[in-house]
Amino acid sequence: MGKYTELDNAAVEKTVDRIITDAIAQMVAHFHPRSIILAGSLARGEATILDRGGKPKFLSDCEITLVSNRYITPRRIRQKLVSITAAESEPKFVIGSSLALPVYPIIPLTPVLWKPTLWNYDLKYGSRTLYGKDYVSQMPDFHPEQIPAWEGIRLIFNRIAEALRYFPEDLSAPEQEQEAAFWMSKIIMACQDALLIAAGRYHVSSRMRNDSFPEVLGQNFPELEEKLPQFASLAAKATNYKLRGESFWGSTTELWFDAAEICDPVLRYLLHQHLNIEFNDYLELGSKFGKQPMLQCVMTLARRFSARSLILALPSVIRAGLPWVHLLYPAIAMVYFSLTRDGKVNKTLLEGARKTASLFTRVKPANGDPLAEWKYLKDEVHKLWYALGK
Repeated sequence: MGKYTELDNAAVEKTVDRIITDAIAQMVAHFHPRSIILAGSLARGEATILDRGGKPKFLSDCEITLVSNRYITPRRIRQKLVSITAAESEPKFVIGSSLALPVYPIIPLTPVLWKPTLWNYDLKYGSRTLYGKDYVSQMPDFHPEQIPAWEGIRLIFNRIAEALRYFPEDLSAPEQEQEAAFWMSKIIMACQDALLIAAGRYHVSSRMRNDSFPEVLGQNFPELEEKLPQFASLAAKATNYKLRGESFWGSTTELWFDAAEICDPVLRYLLHQHLNIEFNDYLELGSKFGKQPMLQCVMTLARRFSARSLILALPSVIRAGLPWVHLLYPAIAMVYFSLTRDGKVNKTLLEGARKTASLFTRVKPANGDPLAEWKYLKDEVHKLWYALGK
C-alpha cells in the first residue's frame, strides 16, 4: 500500500506529495494558519487515482481543513491555490476552515462542538496533520454506535446529488465513463455505509467497512439481504473500483439503475426505522419529510419569504446555521428515481422536484419533452445542492 492509495504507485505518490507540499506552502504564506489537516480518502491511503499513461487522473477529492485565528471562506482559500488546481490532472480541492478545533482544549463543550457526526468521526480517526499543531488528537473519542442513523441517510442523499452531475448521457471518452462509474459506486457504498452506521459498525476505512458488511447485512438486515441478494457482491466490486480502479461494469447506464435498485429499498428502510417515515412514492416523501421537527422552521422561512436570492447570497458561515440543503433532499430523490431503466420518466415526480427547487431558484417553464425536462431538473437540483451545502 502507498501513502495515499492502495496501489503503491511511486509516480502517483510523488505527484500527490508535490501537490500537497505546494498547497501547504501557499496556505502558510497567505493565511499563516495554526494547523493544516488532510482529511478524506487521501489521508486514509484510500484515494481513487487512475493511471493515464503515466499521468494521474484524480477521482477522489483533496480534502483540507485550515485552522486559523479567524474564519476564512473556502472560496478565498481556493483562489490562492489556483496555480495548483488549474492543471487538468490535479485533484479537486475541498476546503474547510475550522474555528472550533482550538477551542476544545480551553472550553471542552463536547455536546455543542463535537457531536458524533460522520465528519467528526472521520476527522478524528482518518485525518493527518500536515502543518502546525495537532488539534485532532485533542478531540474527544467517538464510538461507532454513537453516530446517529441520520448521518447515513444524509450520506445517501448527498451521494445521489453528486452523481446527478455524472449521469451517463455521453460516454464517448473513457474518462467520462470512469468518473460516472466512480459516483455510482459511491452511491452503492453509501447504502452499505448507512446500514453499518445504523448497526453501530461503521469504520473509518472503506476496506474494513466492506470486509464486515456481508456479516452485518445478514445478521442485522436479513429482510434487505433477501430482497437484495446482489447487494454485498456489488458493494465489494464498487469498493474495489474505488480503491484499486478495478472496472466491473458492462454498461455505465445499466450501473446507474443497478445502484438505484439498491438505493431505493435501503433508503426506504432507514427512513422508516429511524425517522418513522413511510411513503408510497417520493412525492409523498416530500410532504412528510418537511414535517420533521428539524426542518419545520426552515421550511416555513423558505415558503413565507420566498428567500431564493437571500439564501444563496448569504455567506456559508451564516447559512450553515440552518439546514437549507436538507429541504432539497426529497427533490434529489424525486429526480433520481423518476427515470426508469426502460427510459420512461415519472412526470409527477419531476413536477414535485420542480416545485421544491422553485423555493430557492427561478426555474424555466416546463419542457414538453419529459427526458429533456429530467435532464434540466437534474442539473438544477445538483447546482442547488452544491450552492446550499457550501
